[in-house]
Amino acid sequence: MPMNEARKRVTQKDIARVAGVDQSTVSLALRNHPSIPEATRKRIADAVEALGYQPDPMLGALASYRTRSRPAQFHGTLAWLADWTDWRRIPHFSDYFTGASEQAQRHGFRLEEFCLGKKGMSAARVAGILRARGIGGILVCPLWHGSELVFPWEEFASVAFGYTMMSPLLHMVTSAHAHACATVVRRLAERGRKRIGFCLMPAHDQRVDHSYLAGYLTTMTVLGLKIPPLFDEKKSVPEVRAWIGKHRLDAVVWGAHGTEADPTELRGSMAGLTKFRRLGLAIPDELALGCPSLDRADGPVSGVYENSLRIGRVAMDYLVGMLNRGERGVPASRQRILVEGDWCEGATLPAVKNGK
Repeated sequence: MPMNEARKRVTQKDIARVAGVDQSTVSLALRNHPSIPEATRKRIADAVEALGYQPDPMLGALASYRTRSRPAQFHGTLAWLADWTDWRRIPHFSDYFTGASEQAQRHGFRLEEFCLGKKGMSAARVAGILRARGIGGILVCPLWHGSELVFPWEEFASVAFGYTMMSPLLHMVTSAHAHACATVVRRLAERGRKRIGFCLMPAHDQRVDHSYLAGYLTTMTVLGLKIPPLFDEKKSVPEVRAWIGKHRLDAVVWGAHGTEADPTELRGSMAGLTKFRRLGLAIPDELALGCPSLDRADGPVSGVYENSLRIGRVAMDYLVGMLNRGERGVPASRQRILVEGDWCEGATLPAVKNGK
């Protein structure tokens, strides 16, 4: 029986013969490639239904293996779409692009920036350029201006970074922010800290759908720890010192921001550490610090390194998969892919005692 079934298996060549097209046209049509005319697509779909064609997962796996075993051939360009020009100054965003670019090359693509923030670069013009150049895939940089981006999404396979894009709801890849914050709180508690404050810029937490706050509140509640009033890391040094003293805090969960005057003077977690060092408290003996959004893994700050390079690679893998599956447009139900970061011991938490 299995041998008879194997001899009768319908192939793409059979579909091509019935539909009167080349086998390559059938392959593209089955992946919903936009280059196939609607009439041809319908004729192929009718042939598929009439013949009862079903893809062979084993042959698909074999083809995938052969593709991975060969040096990647150049398949074309993919777009990095941003709505502002200075996105590279955010270390996480810059790493998204770098990680995605490296992964694109492994798949045989090149990632190119298209910025709506540049003069004369409207959504209509960018879309026209992408069409003319045959660019079918888009990675959307976290938005800076608003939460909606009007674009002809129905023509493209698209993946967004983070929560900032609220309309339309594209598939999204981001860091596991809540898990990272929960990890920081647990590590502080394991080192004997019981009065743990939350000091994060509200706008930053809002940009991640309040995931940091969710991780903090949930873990503090589960551990049975008292939750002090929340605080804004952008407050002045005297205000931060007063908040810590009033609530007798012995540890703080804080973000990757913190210089009072010029946020570009120091980047990421080092800016906040510089600010906390001006409090006049010994770190970590008097005050332990943990950051759930580190932008580097080799610094002195203890916390979770988001590893934005990895997030960029995951986003590119998903985008290429969408292209291979012929998926375009706004999904009926979007998927959120949360990528966990890496714990970095740093020097702002007390040392582990007795190997625990």
